[in-house]
Amino acid sequence: RGMDRNELLTFLFQIGFQQIGKGYSAETLSDQKRMFLGDLCSFGLVYRRKATSRRYYPTRLGVNLSSTHSRPDETGFVILEPSFKIYANTRSTLQMNRLGIFCDLLYRLPNLVVAKITRDSCLRAFKNGVTAADILSFITINASPVMTTKTPLIPDAVSVQISIWEEEMYRVKNQLAVMFDQFDQLQDFENVEKFAREKGVVLWSDPSQMVLIVTPEADEIIRRFIRNAT
Repeated sequence: RGMDRNELLTFLFQIGFQQIGKGYSAETLSDQKRMFLGDLCSFGLVYRRKATSRRYYPTRLGVNLSSTHSRPDETGFVILEPSFKIYANTRSTLQMNRLGIFCDLLYRLPNLVVAKITRDSCLRAFKNGVTAADILSFITINASPVMTTKTPLIPDAVSVQISIWEEEMYRVKNQLAVMFDQFDQLQDFENVEKFAREKGVVLWSDPSQMVLIVTPEADEIIRRFIRNAT
């Protein structure tokens, strides 16, 4: 259907990092991924209450099929250095794409991939629902026998830094905003929220409380929309 194959494969691999039954936002996905989400629902890989639901929930089948875990009979292929570099003894495109979710791929040789964990690569992963614990678990489970002789298996400097980068996602930032909360009924709120989202000005919304927070620049256009709608 004209979709970007690499983007969809990456999304499928990301599901393998996610937790069964936990809700993830569909609104942060690209248009292509949202379309693909419908197919994944049909296959039973994710669950949505309805096609327009704002959240999706990975199923056990979806996580298992997209799992980052190696099979019990596979030998670990990942070597992590204190410098944040990863050497992956693999020629599998699947494994390379999985590494690419949280690493920057530097070199690709016939049977070796060299990658590096960076702040940007981790933030990219976090924005797609992958957690620091997921990344560390992937490295631990797929660690080469060379790594398993080390204690700790993952250098403290690396594990602590990845956790610090994750915390950056949740830091509170001061930002000017305008709040709309005087809605007579839910339909009115939903119409205004839809308009605001189309304009890309929504900072936060809570349909259960009918509260909408937008950027200061959107104050006048939202008020104009409300006046014209009444």
